[in-house]
Amino acid sequence: MVLKLFLLFTIVPFVELYLLIKVGTEIGLWNTLGLILLTGALGSWLAWHEGLRTMLRFQERMQRGEIPTDQMIDGLLLLVAGAVLLTPGFLTDAMGFFLLLPPVRALIRGVLKGYMEKHMEIHTLDPGPMGPGDVGPRPGGPMEGGGPTRRPPDVVLDRDSYKIDE
Repeated sequence: MVLKLFLLFTIVPFVELYLLIKVGTEIGLWNTLGLILLTGALGSWLAWHEGLRTMLRFQERMQRGEIPTDQMIDGLLLLVAGAVLLTPGFLTDAMGFFLLLPPVRALIRGVLKGYMEKHMEIHTLDPGPMGPGDVGPRPGGPMEGGGPTRRPPDVVLDRDSYKIDE
């Protein structure tokens, strides 16, 4: 992994520099700088707009009591898109603009979810079977405070310390 990151952070700047020089010799210095500023400004605006749409979908899912995993992954991808769009260069701008496209994000999101399901332990909000300290279920789902109701532990006062019996 360290080798891949090293190659990424050394090869990409060389490719960016090559592209900037090549485009600069074709269209001129000022046109190249203007193009870099234009793609940065347009990319920032598009990233903000897509981020706002993702935040609204995030809030809608939360209000329905659903976990907005897709929107969280989209938010992360949009953050990466914004970062690479603000980095001067044509290769990083292309990567950023591709990440702003919802179908591309959906494809990458699917790959990331598959990777996470394969390599990570997933925890759910399911409280499992009721134990001896449970007094019964509450109505509603986990986001509404549902699930078993646990009684508070009995507190026994001692001269030296507080002890909690469960």
